[in-house]
Amino acid sequence: MKKNKLKSIDIILLSFMIIFCLFIIGIRSEESRSSVTQDEITQITNFLNFLRTNSPSWNLDKFISFVSPEGVTFSDINDPQPDKCYNLQQIKESLTKHDGKVYETIYHLSEIYSIPSPQYSELNFRKKDNNVDAHVGDWYVLTFKLEKGRCLLIKCEYTVLEGG
Repeated sequence: MKKNKLKSIDIILLSFMIIFCLFIIGIRSEESRSSVTQDEITQITNFLNFLRTNSPSWNLDKFISFVSPEGVTFSDINDPQPDKCYNLQQIKESLTKHDGKVYETIYHLSEIYSIPSPQYSELNFRKKDNNVDAHVGDWYVLTFKLEKGRCLLIKCEYTVLEGG
């Protein structure tokens, strides 16, 4: 009878060890799939540095070179309106006129990123599928689509809940 009990305990321990090992292997494979490359970080940082150093008179051609041809969706946690995707022409018009949602958001993003404090300008990156999310301090999440070795902006989310 003792022998059977020991075998049951051994089987349970072995089962736990196997489950634990599979769990660790799963985490590591997830980490390797989701690691952001140095080149991707450099491209995204170059975009943010371009915004910061040229604000608010950005070279439109250079700006558009960082943007997806399908346009960019702008999102604001405080805005009751649904997220809106702006095409390249709408983006250029807003930036040229220094008016509208695109201009206001990009200008604010450049101002936030220029503040040398982690809560404003620290960057954190997360890769998911074919996209990289860049968290700019506690303020913005920028989503870049990976396309032919380039990081192209597809979404700009303002994430600070105001007046709450």
